[in-house]
Order: sequence, then C-alpha cells, then structure tokens
Amino acid sequence: MEQEKKNSIWENIFEANGKVQVKHSILLKKVPIFSELKKNELREFERIIHQRRYDKDEVIFYEGEPGLGMYIIESGSIKIYKDYDKKTREELATLSN
Repeated sequence: MEQEKKNSIWENIFEANGKVQVKHSILLKKVPIFSELKKNELREFERIIHQRRYDKDEVIFYEGEPGLGMYIIESGSIKIYKDYDKKTREELATLSN
C-alpha cells in the first residue's frame, strides 16, 4: 500500500510537470522568434522558463538595469515609462499578449 502511494505521488508530479511544459511550448510557439523551432529545440527553452506573476503597478525593471532574461506576456499588459526626473514621466508604450 505504501509503495502505491509513493508511485501515485510521483505520477502526479510528472503529470503536472508535463502539463506545464505543454503550456510553455504552446506559449513559445505564439512568439515569432520561437514559432519555427522544432520540438527538441523548444524543449531547451522549456527547461529554463520561469513563470512569474506580477501585481498591478509592480515595477518589473528600471532603465539601465542589466538584463536578467526575456519576458513573454502570457496575459494582461504592461506599460513602459521613461522617467526624466522625480516629477516627469512619459508613457512610451503599452505591451500585451
């Protein structure tokens, strides 16, 4: 009985992981630079994807910070601003999925 529980836990983990990889693969295929990649090439990117959810008005990064990765918007939108000083801000773009 104990062995059955262990197997079912591992099966659930692998099944959940497989569903996440399929979701990431579908998302990547929607991005033009990834759309022509073969399955094995997509798998390389699937391994390193880190999914993150941001709160409304949360700053993702500031101008001049070193790049830590590439961002793909799965849902929602973000606004890109240019701060000229503490009082002057210009909206440059709105990006969405």
